[in-house]
Amino acid sequence: MKNLLDKNLITPIWDGNVVYFETCGFLGEEGEANLIYTPTKIILVTDYGVQKNFVEGVDYIIKGNVIKRVKGGSMPYFKHEDLYCSQPKRYTIDIEPTRCKNYIPGINYLNYGEGDTFTKNQFCVTYEHASKWHGTAITNKSDILVNSNALLSSGKSLDICVYGDSICTGCNSSGTEQGGFVAPYLPPFTIMMKDYLEKRFKSKVGIKNVSVGGWDTITAIKEFKERVLSSKSDLFIIGFGMNDLHTPLQQFTDIIEEMITEFKKLNPSSEVILIATTLPNMESNWVLNQTEYIKIFKELEKKYSYVAVANMTDFHRDLFSVGKGYKDIGANNINHPNDFVCRCYGQVILQTLCGL
Repeated sequence: MKNLLDKNLITPIWDGNVVYFETCGFLGEEGEANLIYTPTKIILVTDYGVQKNFVEGVDYIIKGNVIKRVKGGSMPYFKHEDLYCSQPKRYTIDIEPTRCKNYIPGINYLNYGEGDTFTKNQFCVTYEHASKWHGTAITNKSDILVNSNALLSSGKSLDICVYGDSICTGCNSSGTEQGGFVAPYLPPFTIMMKDYLEKRFKSKVGIKNVSVGGWDTITAIKEFKERVLSSKSDLFIIGFGMNDLHTPLQQFTDIIEEMITEFKKLNPSSEVILIATTLPNMESNWVLNQTEYIKIFKELEKKYSYVAVANMTDFHRDLFSVGKGYKDIGANNINHPNDFVCRCYGQVILQTLCGL
């Protein structure tokens, strides 16, 4: 099972007729969860660690694109108190009642936890389907990232600098500290990308990842010269926005633009990928300016011929639109992606860079 996962980490979920190890979570002993597509054939249903198989009719049933837990079966599930609480824990994350379908008056906060606090109650579904992806088109922008692709295609090395928040550090891939160092031990999406590019192009890819968890752009620009401009790179990947929930839009724009232009001065033939952030838990009061940054990034892409946007914002929104929630695809119940969405980061960025 793990071999099947490893071979398909970067298989795009918007293409083909098989989805590999899509994650879900049940709320309640007879809970339900939505799949992205309606399955025509179930290949595997496993625990999050891809170590245990579950049996249709005994542990779960499928109806349309909905998988339902069988009471008395062996599949994991969340209790209401696993996700929601009456008193804040480590962080105070208020529930937005109008966006929380499971809201109970008096239970006003979201639970928080790293490691496998939440992912241990998720599971994976691998299935065939006959549907088309109806979400945001994930575009190959190799026509913008010409120099990066030329280096790859010629077998020369490509040096990538990544500067972002905790998601760019690797949170919460299961093979990282924040992910709990638990099965299936997946690496950060940056390493998935490196492995894919080196295998496909037979080129050496260097990753200089200077991302810092918890940082927003206001903090990041103060350390930009020391962290980013201290050495040269061919491709600059910027991944801020999740922690910029309160950053004024014009200030965010100015900081990102400064990063782009200053990097270009040091590296005249370089190019830039802007990762439009995924969204926080939509049931929380954390959903503020993050939804706006994709518009800013698209304007910067128009302004600078060497800048391409990897649109994780709308892609993530598309997952929510088919009924996915943080219980299905989140790792800390607030803002960190689980293995499935970390894989999607790799897929979207690689599609943007060179096509899949």
